[in-house]
Amino acid sequence: MVETFLKRQSEIWGVAQFSFHLTGTVNNDKSEIMAGGNILLDMAGYTATSLQGQTQKSETGYTSLYYRKKCKWYEFCSYKNHRTTNSPYNDGPYTLATFDVAVAKMTANQAIAGTATQISNLSVGAVNQGAAGANGVTAAVGSGSNVARITEVNTPATAGGPAGVVATVNAPGALPNNSPYHNNPNPTGRYLIETDPRFASYRQWISSDYMLAQLSLDPATTQKRLGDGFYEQRLITEQIAQLTGRRFLTGYANEEAQYLALMNAGITVAQAWNLIPGVALSADQMAQLTTDMVWLVEKEVTLSDGSTQKVLTPQLYARVQPGDLDASGGLLAANSINLDVSGDLTNMGTLAGRQLVSLTADNIKNLAGRISGEQVALTARSNLDNIGGSIEADNALQATAGRKLTVASVTESHTGGNAHASLQSTAITRLASLHVKNPGGTLQLEAGGDIALLAAHLINTAPTAAGPASPASRTTLIAGNDIQLATVTESTASGLMLDGNNYRRQGEMHETGSVIESSGDIRLQAGQSVSARAASVTSNEGALVVTAGKDITIEAGEASQHSEAASRTTKSGFLSSKTTTTRDTRSDTTAIASTFSGDSTTLIADRDIAIKGSNVVATNDTTLIATRNLNIEAAAESHNETHYSKTKQSGLFSSGGVGFTIGSKQQSTDQKTDATLAARSTVGSTDGNVLLLAGETYKQVGSDVIAPKGDIDIAAKTVDIKEARETSRTTTETKSKQSGFTVAFSNPVITAIQTAQQMSEAAKDTSDPRMKALAAASTGLAGYNAYAALEAGQGKTVALADGTVKDNQIPVLNDKGEVADYRDTNVADKMGGVGINLSIGGSKSQSKSTQTSDTAAVSNLTAGRDIRIEASGDGEQSDILLQGTKATAARNLTLTAEDEIRLLAARNTADQHSTNQNSSTSVGIGFMVGGTQNGFTIQAGVSGGKGKADGQDVSHSNTHVTAGDTLTLKSGGDTTMKGAVAKGEQVKADIGGDLAIESLQDTSTYDSKQKSLGVSVSLCIPPLCVGATPVSGSVSASNSRIESDYTSVTEQSAIRAGGKGFDVDVKGDTDLKGSAITSAQKAIDDNKNRLSTATLTTSDIANHASASASSSGFNLSSDMLLNFT
Repeated sequence: MVETFLKRQSEIWGVAQFSFHLTGTVNNDKSEIMAGGNILLDMAGYTATSLQGQTQKSETGYTSLYYRKKCKWYEFCSYKNHRTTNSPYNDGPYTLATFDVAVAKMTANQAIAGTATQISNLSVGAVNQGAAGANGVTAAVGSGSNVARITEVNTPATAGGPAGVVATVNAPGALPNNSPYHNNPNPTGRYLIETDPRFASYRQWISSDYMLAQLSLDPATTQKRLGDGFYEQRLITEQIAQLTGRRFLTGYANEEAQYLALMNAGITVAQAWNLIPGVALSADQMAQLTTDMVWLVEKEVTLSDGSTQKVLTPQLYARVQPGDLDASGGLLAANSINLDVSGDLTNMGTLAGRQLVSLTADNIKNLAGRISGEQVALTARSNLDNIGGSIEADNALQATAGRKLTVASVTESHTGGNAHASLQSTAITRLASLHVKNPGGTLQLEAGGDIALLAAHLINTAPTAAGPASPASRTTLIAGNDIQLATVTESTASGLMLDGNNYRRQGEMHETGSVIESSGDIRLQAGQSVSARAASVTSNEGALVVTAGKDITIEAGEASQHSEAASRTTKSGFLSSKTTTTRDTRSDTTAIASTFSGDSTTLIADRDIAIKGSNVVATNDTTLIATRNLNIEAAAESHNETHYSKTKQSGLFSSGGVGFTIGSKQQSTDQKTDATLAARSTVGSTDGNVLLLAGETYKQVGSDVIAPKGDIDIAAKTVDIKEARETSRTTTETKSKQSGFTVAFSNPVITAIQTAQQMSEAAKDTSDPRMKALAAASTGLAGYNAYAALEAGQGKTVALADGTVKDNQIPVLNDKGEVADYRDTNVADKMGGVGINLSIGGSKSQSKSTQTSDTAAVSNLTAGRDIRIEASGDGEQSDILLQGTKATAARNLTLTAEDEIRLLAARNTADQHSTNQNSSTSVGIGFMVGGTQNGFTIQAGVSGGKGKADGQDVSHSNTHVTAGDTLTLKSGGDTTMKGAVAKGEQVKADIGGDLAIESLQDTSTYDSKQKSLGVSVSLCIPPLCVGATPVSGSVSASNSRIESDYTSVTEQSAIRAGGKGFDVDVKGDTDLKGSAITSAQKAIDDNKNRLSTATLTTSDIANHASASASSSGFNLSSDMLLNFT
């Protein structure tokens, strides 16, 4: 750490008024100008330069990754740790805190006023101005240590007022080295620092001697004090300036009177709490203070010769009031500040006026600075920029720019790590804000061009004071061009990497939007457009009004998370190795909704209004009016993931059964999923009505319009209310292949036992009752095959040519196939034959499947009273379309179209497609004893198969139009209900054209085909082999197919009336296809139903379901041929 100390600042102090009349510039370099009265400026410029530092954290060193690896077979262990080589690591620097090292100050007890060409309140090592864009401004880095630390303690609320803050300055024991003061070397002296009598006006200044005397302590024998009375008063004045930004505390205009009052307060507290001089107040004691006070605290100071002394120093404990401040950076403070600058005014520190701050300049730049006052008025003839800074007012804040007004938060990015580990982050470090604190406050921003808020906060939320005359707060933004509520992006990312095949990475990103919050009215007025992304605009108790000369766009921001991991492991065993590779990724994108909320909410645009994945709501009425188009749509979210695994094995491994293979095999699975989701928009009112008006088209997609206690009115030339789409697609592909040299042992009994074991395990591993039954049946069948093999091995009773029957004997054939002799059966015969096969071959298989879906996210309209939807003003183009929509009114629902009304269903689909294929070849030799062939055989085989399956489901999300009382449909042209239900206690329909009501069928189809073919041959060539058949083998083939087809109406389209019946008047024709016009029995009994139409046609819709499964095949073996001959 680098520490910079300023031994002593230059000072210009006065008890009255200062006037600066200069043709040049005043440069205040880390020094102080303090006046008891006014400071009047008339100069070319004023530049104050302060020194700031930052507490930073950096981590450097080396990192190593440890991982476990399976031991080799000869190492006599299971696993052992391995370590990568050391890699240099560097993380940071990170800024933990910013502090003052030396502050340039200009303070006045009354006013700072005047004119200048330019004013710059700068901080070296503080935040520098950057591009005001979506990424904010990047903070610079400084170093050092400030000369004083401020400690703040919160105090509890009392019956007489709210909670507050008590603060004190812990100043280091630095000795002055300028001429008014000198060190007293006398060890018996009462003061270490004494003031030149000429500078102190040759009089005695009140000092801490007074406090000690009041505490009955002898000042002459008490511990040495840091300075005399004049110096002590100067210390208290400095501490007041550091805590409040002012020369005097409230109610004082004289240093000596102020010091005396503070000591008296300290004496009172000391006597009540039994304080000991030299011991500072604890945090608990500070929290109990109810008044400002001074107390003597012991400090250690370093003398010029390097020795140290402990002395008593007066320390201020002040209750910080609203408007007081912990000054950061350069300071301009007074009771009021009124400056008119012909050039630029730049503030990187603090401008504080207890009553008023009025600043006028060509350009105003508040760069991570603070501007505060009871009333704040900022006027920039050109641009006004508040970059990472705060502007605060107790009652009124007005900021005006002739061109552009920008309020942007500051982000800072960090990158650290090395080849094996990485860390990246971007975060907001300085929030840009404008804040009005008191009830009934006003906050107004006005620009001749654009107003741009980037992750900014505009807060005017003090609760309205009690009483009928209490004014409500007002927040107003007026721009000649655009109002932009934009975002900045914050993110984190980290990763660990061993190499290109072994790593893990993850990260997240989100947009941070702007916040406007007021307890009263909010008004946003743009000469052109208003745009908001991931924004929150909230009026807690007032009206929210947004108007634009062009467009209003309210859209969702975006947040995303991603992760990816990969690994490759290799395990080596006895004469074999196995390598497994995996890769997995996942990413999700979600919407961050914008919300516009008020007691009442009104949006008016001279062109278009677009709401996307966002909310516009109110307690009472919600009104949206667009001269052209009004769109309320869902935003899109996404989900993506991939999973890949591959296993490769080489060397010696089991071939399945009793045998082994020397060769290689590999298997892989590759899966990918992509999905999109709908993030709905909501426009509504909790207690009032919703009014949506468009001069051209009203469009609602996958969103909700809700008025649970009121009405919904929608009017436009064309009304389209539809569903949003949500999709998914998953593909899975598996591959396997194997090749090598295989040694296999065969015997029917062994095979049967293996089958029984495998199926028994399968029965244990499944919960499906059908699978358990199949497993049991297979186990039983395997046992029967073992019995049949033994029986075949025992042989049959043989009837010889002479008629003699020999039991338990079998014939022995010669090389011509003739019976030469007989022998008893042996174990091999009874076991059905034992053999060994040696073969070279390979196999491969591949399958791929795809599942897709496309489903509807329906739109909703819900009203606690009435819904009225009207399309008019464009003749034959004025249609109402409700598709995949649910409209529900507790009372009446009315649809009125100048031309057509179309109530349609939304279509949902789900598809699946799969293919598979496999093949294998082998050639080799075998040795068999006890079967139909004995000796060495030559064997070969080839097989293959392929198949596919296709399925498709189609369903419908019907439109429902439901009224608790009366449902009215009125169209100048046709009315079409295709996959829709119109329902009300009473249904009225006035159709100027045709009425068509049709039910829709859901369908499901499936088609699966599978083919396979296999050929095997075994050659028994004497004299190496003898047997009943020199050539044996088999040819098999199979073909299977499954088909299903289902078609059915799930929900019938209909007009359904209740007890008040239906009154349907159709000027044209009425056509009912699998649909109905019905009522409750009461309406029938009361003769309340009426249908008037030119013609009425009806037709049925046939539902059907069919399924078929077929399988064919053959298995032709040499044994069958021999038996046939």
